[in-house]
Amino acid sequence: MSEEHTRQLMVKYFPKCPICKSEANYSVSPSNVVVQCNSCKAKFSSEDFKDPRKDLIHLSLFSPPSTLINESLISTLKLMQNEPYHFHFWQNMKLNKTELEQQLAEYRGESQPLPPLPRTLFGLSKESVAQRAVQYMTARGYRLISRTESVLVFEDGKDLNVVILILGILFLLLGAIIYYLVSTKHTITVTISQTDKGTEVQCTTNTTGAMQIANDFLQSLPKT
Repeated sequence: MSEEHTRQLMVKYFPKCPICKSEANYSVSPSNVVVQCNSCKAKFSSEDFKDPRKDLIHLSLFSPPSTLINESLISTLKLMQNEPYHFHFWQNMKLNKTELEQQLAEYRGESQPLPPLPRTLFGLSKESVAQRAVQYMTARGYRLISRTESVLVFEDGKDLNVVILILGILFLLLGAIIYYLVSTKHTITVTISQTDKGTEVQCTTNTTGAMQIANDFLQSLPKT
């Protein structure tokens, strides 16, 4: 992927730096996979930068900022290093230490279903909604793991803390295995039903990250 394309992806999703909120002013490394905010000096990386066919889905903090940020936030940011977070997380990231830690806990650890998003009517057939759901979720890194006539279930892999996993492998293999098995997965369930007034769609999720994706999907469908 070219340097300019990598920069354009960052500007597209982050017209302001996700950490210091300065207007986009990015420099790209020769490898084209590390981007630096020239204001706060934070560096970001993404596997998505490597493939010119892919959009930006996940972004990692390669190194924390060195300026423009409250020092109390640096320790929390360091814990986020080299972990991929969905672009929605970065776009809505809190800059208060306590709020950010709470946001991280929710993003990583919610395992119970959240309240379902409101049912919405659309002027599309059930099959058309299902096709759009598959296309939308696949483009954002989700995979279809179950499908019936009216229900589609998507999953975005395990929500792992890479540092904990590596330490577990180095010092306690059994602990790493258990951690992997119990790690949360982002899940979106799309329920589609036909009514006299149109096609009714409802999404149920288990994490705030998944809920943001599901809500964006609903917003992308044409209303009746």
